Amino acid sequence: MATKGRGTTKLHNTQFLQAATPVEPTKEVKDKIDALNGTGKKEDKLMADVAMQLIKNGYRVFSIEKKVFDDKGITITDIDIETAKVLIEVTVAPDGKVPQIEKYVSNKTVNPSKKSVILYAPNYGANAVKNIEAIGAFYVKDSSQLFKKMSEVGAK
Repeated sequence: MATKGRGTTKLHNTQFLQAATPVEPTKEVKDKIDALNGTGKKEDKLMADVAMQLIKNGYRVFSIEKKVFDDKGITITDIDIETAKVLIEVTVAPDGKVPQIEKYVSNKTVNPSKKSVILYAPNYGANAVKNIEAIGAFYVKDSSQLFKKMSEVGAK
């Protein structure tokens, strides 16, 4: 039996499902989404779309295209989308993201809290997917798979 109260639904006194209430993004995140939408690049548009879908489905997006530096100030990588528990790399390429995803998974400066890593890549090939999964990251090709994987890793 389900009962409702204060934005949650309680099932059998043990499970809670959060309502998919949009989370208000920061001005910085809003500005980044607007900038990505304005570049005319497919990958930027996809990244903006993924960030907006996350926000509309109740996930807080902390940063978009966040640069990560080593102790000497040299850029290690950039993180396309960061949420509380997941780092998401977005690409329209059919392969080529293994080196970057390896940094997300194993570099303590890039991912100090060991967040789950998801590659959102609608055009990725089967062999490329195997390589991504072999290093400990997850692969999704569309938003329904993304939200399923986000749920599986406890991101909400």
